[in-house]
Amino acid sequence: LVDVSFKFALEKIRNEPIRQEPFPHIYIRDIFPETFYALLLEHIENACQFEASLYPGVAVDVRADNFHDYGLTCKNFGGDPLLAAFLLEMESGRFSKALIEKFAAPNSWTGKGSAIPKEKFRFTENEDYNTVFDLHKDLPGYEITPHPDVASKIVTFLFYFTTDSSIAKHGTALCKPKDPDWVDDRSVPKSLPLRALLDRFLINGYGPYQKDAWHPWEDFDIVKVAEAHPNSFLSFAPNFSSYHGVRLDIRKDNPIQERLTLRGFIRAGSNSTNYMHDYGNGIMRRAFFRFSRFVTGRNKSALNSMRGTHD
Repeated sequence: LVDVSFKFALEKIRNEPIRQEPFPHIYIRDIFPETFYALLLEHIENACQFEASLYPGVAVDVRADNFHDYGLTCKNFGGDPLLAAFLLEMESGRFSKALIEKFAAPNSWTGKGSAIPKEKFRFTENEDYNTVFDLHKDLPGYEITPHPDVASKIVTFLFYFTTDSSIAKHGTALCKPKDPDWVDDRSVPKSLPLRALLDRFLINGYGPYQKDAWHPWEDFDIVKVAEAHPNSFLSFAPNFSSYHGVRLDIRKDNPIQERLTLRGFIRAGSNSTNYMHDYGNGIMRRAFFRFSRFVTGRNKSALNSMRGTHD
């Protein structure tokens, strides 16, 4: 069943036209057969053990009132027979090659050639890459402002494993700079408050001092949202224009307060890994973040302003 379902998914990936705006990407509804998807969710619910983890997006900038300063990650994915078979398919190479071939095609970016930058071809041609992913439950307040993804990522992909469409609008925002002459000079945005800079600095240096600089929402237009519908799939090849972000400012009265995703990357280097830390390793970062929120407040006016640009 897993093998047949993955063949079904790979065929959809190969046949799906690449959407060009605001940058090359594919978005597919019903990536797996309906019966397999229902069975997959059942096995995840019954077999997966989720623990609090730290990863980008759980403790920077303005947060929703029902904010959580961590996300949940499955620590035993593959411990169940069906999930173990699913894991083998993800790591078999068929999945990664289908995505690489898709975005490496010379006409995958209209008028510009390949959506995968040519300087990354040395990794794909020599198979010097690794497919890394984690099963996440993102909680209210999870947010990453517009960013293009680090240069080491050859392809980014995300499966939405939601149970219904009540949080569909909390998918991935695909963005374009408002300024037509925008140049990402990798500098820290001047409008970023000191508190946010320190928040980011404490996440092991991950943030605006890196090449994947996160920028303020107000500097970008959201061209479209890859909605978090059940059994949907988003993928793109990170390049200089692949700005995207996410904001889970989920209403407190919404019946669903978690967004289950399988989020991953094809990364340069056969020994590459995902970016994640145990929640217990972030004591100082969490203490600072909570203190800063206590002192400065949640900046609700800024949050409302951002909601206005997103909804």
